[in-house]
Amino acid sequence: MNQDPYDFRMENIRVLNTYYGVDKVTQKGTVLYRARIHIRSYYVIGFFPSALEAAIAYNRAIDVLSKNGIQKNYTMNYIDEVSAPAYAGIYNDIKIPENILNIRNTNKP
Repeated sequence: MNQDPYDFRMENIRVLNTYYGVDKVTQKGTVLYRARIHIRSYYVIGFFPSALEAAIAYNRAIDVLSKNGIQKNYTMNYIDEVSAPAYAGIYNDIKIPENILNIRNTNKP
C-alpha cells in the first residue's frame, strides 16, 4: 500500500471486512470474530474462532429471522471456501441465541 488515498488500484486496496455482519475483536488477548445482526438494534449472534464460522452464523441468523417473518433486505454471505457438506456441518452446529430465536414479526397480515 502506498498510502495514497486516491489510488484505487487493486494492489493498493486493503479489505477490512470480508463478510457481512462479522468483525474482528480481541478479548483478553485472544482474537475472535463477532457475528452480529441489526434487527431493531444490533444483536450479537456469537463469538467464533474464525471469520468463516462467524459468517455462517450470520447466514443462519438471517434464515431464522426470515422463518420468523422478519422481512429485511439482509445480504447473505457468499462462501465458497468450504464444500457444501462442510458448510452444512458448521451451519448445523451453530446455536442462535434465544433473544434472536424469539423475535417474531407481529405485523403479519
